[in-house]
Amino acid sequence: MHQFPKYVDLEFTARCNLKCGFCFGPVDHGRKELDLKPRFWVGVIDELHRRGCEGIVVSGGEPTLYPALAELLQHAKGLGLKIVVSTHGRHTGHVLKIARFCDWIALPVDAATEQVLTTMRGDTWGIDAAQRLATQIKDETGGVTQVKLGTVATAVNKDQVRMLAEAICAVDYDCFDTWKIYQYTPRRKFRAQREIYELSDADYEKLTKSIQSTALFHRLNIVFSSNQSRRDAYLFVYPDATVASPNNGTDFGDVVLGNLQHEGMSVLDGAQRLSFDRNAANYETTYV
Repeated sequence: MHQFPKYVDLEFTARCNLKCGFCFGPVDHGRKELDLKPRFWVGVIDELHRRGCEGIVVSGGEPTLYPALAELLQHAKGLGLKIVVSTHGRHTGHVLKIARFCDWIALPVDAATEQVLTTMRGDTWGIDAAQRLATQIKDETGGVTQVKLGTVATAVNKDQVRMLAEAICAVDYDCFDTWKIYQYTPRRKFRAQREIYELSDADYEKLTKSIQSTALFHRLNIVFSSNQSRRDAYLFVYPDATVASPNNGTDFGDVVLGNLQHEGMSVLDGAQRLSFDRNAANYETTYV
């Protein structure tokens, strides 16, 4: 039997107003699949805490589209859980509303030029916008809430990542506490677009070495997240209450444990049959 993972990812909603082609989030079926009620998620959070979970990472979908987000985060914080919220950052007011309940807020920037930013996420929200929001988060929380910058490295933007390192140096980057660079994982939402975005292990290693040679590497906590390093690292509760361990096999698929809504909290017992050897390290090297 394995230990229950210290950190669990929760997706309160599949809804998102961006349509990033490389996204591996849940499929949004619109109003055909309604978000689960806050009382369900309160029960999940309570159960995770009872099982010794130390923190939750809230993503989606875009979590700020879930109306009861602040209430759920406040509940989790009251239990003493560490809280990370991963948001695309476009809804500034919503982000600032929940900032005081978060230990970390993660913001994405995937390119340095407007053209490639638009190709990746459909708009030109880039490092300048992320820096402004990160500064507002620090001001709102008195510097208590930390900010992670995230970049998904794909075949489309691989040549932009070093340019992005230079762009980060050109702004007041003290508002960022970590920059995490992910190798694109072809799974879930737009898996059919794998051929467009897939970045080989060799190209990702080359990109890693390029960033390690920059001045920024010695000034900012930079974490490299390869596909291999994300195996045995995550336990997710998806928006429909499915519990799964992702990134398994050559297709980076899910080991599905069951559905909490239909089968009850005992579904989580199955997590102890799986290995989460990288769970703590994946979290703790990023959110230091």
